[in-house]
Amino acid sequence: MAHYAPEFLAAVRHRYEKTDQPMIEMAREFGIGITTLQVMVDKQGWEKRSQRLRISTDSISGLLSRRTPVARAARRAGSAGTRSG
Repeated sequence: MAHYAPEFLAAVRHRYEKTDQPMIEMAREFGIGITTLQVMVDKQGWEKRSQRLRISTDSISGLLSRRTPVARAARRAGSAGTRSG
């Protein structure tokens, strides 16, 4: 693999780890091949996208609406700030 400037690697890493932009598009924008991007991810030890936690607001709302101890505590905490005493 070619040697890249630290600034270049930081920019690619940020885009890879913090966005959902397709890797093929990202590679094209940075002027590298998709295989080169995949090798960078592996060799540099970047956080794999498949390992990222993906939570939507709908799934959070669904979890909080269930009658679980965590959901009850979250509801109590939310309503505690609205009580007048």
